[in-house]
Amino acid sequence: MNTAVSVASLASASAAPSIAAESITEPDPTFAAIERHKAVRTEIDGLIDPSDDVVDSWVDIEDDRLVDLLMSRPTTTTGLAALLRYLAAHCKRDDHGLFARYYPHTRIRQAADQLLPALADRIEALAVRS
Repeated sequence: MNTAVSVASLASASAAPSIAAESITEPDPTFAAIERHKAVRTEIDGLIDPSDDVVDSWVDIEDDRLVDLLMSRPTTTTGLAALLRYLAAHCKRDDHGLFARYYPHTRIRQAADQLLPALADRIEALAVRS
């Protein structure tokens, strides 16, 4: 039995009813959390010859914004897909990728790097069908 196929089948079967029932009227908080994290990253990238204390302060702020982002709960399928894509890009940019620490430069790492964007694609496809 192909585990990936069976997991995907279960996920699509259980996700479809909630996607179809989506009728959110308030803005998805995920987008604001993404923008707050991006803003801090822009500040860090713009530092010119920063002292260790300045970098440490900004990194602490970035960590806080990343925790906020990871703790945000998307209220729309668009927000969920955006969160997955943003996290994938963030991990790739900083070379943190899923399982990077445990399996650097392996097929597992390569497969893990494709996971979040693939999940986002699937979520968006399910949302379009409903």
